Amino acid sequence: MLFRVLQLVYFMAPAYLANMAPPFVRYWKGWNRPISRRWLGSHKTVVGFGVGVLGAVLYGATRPATRRPSPEG
Repeated sequence: MLFRVLQLVYFMAPAYLANMAPPFVRYWKGWNRPISRRWLGSHKTVVGFGVGVLGAVLYGATRPATRRPSPEG
């Protein structure tokens, strides 16, 4: 059961990181304007989107290093 939970966390971690990163950049000054007020509202910002994507990509890049090798090779 614990192994299954760890597998699920390992699988979902990029999505968790992408969703948790934007609120942390809310207070950054600079080019943090909304992407589209009309369609997405004023809370979806360019910097938040970029940091979310960057966090997921960086985690995804480290995943092969943490994977166990398969018995086939």
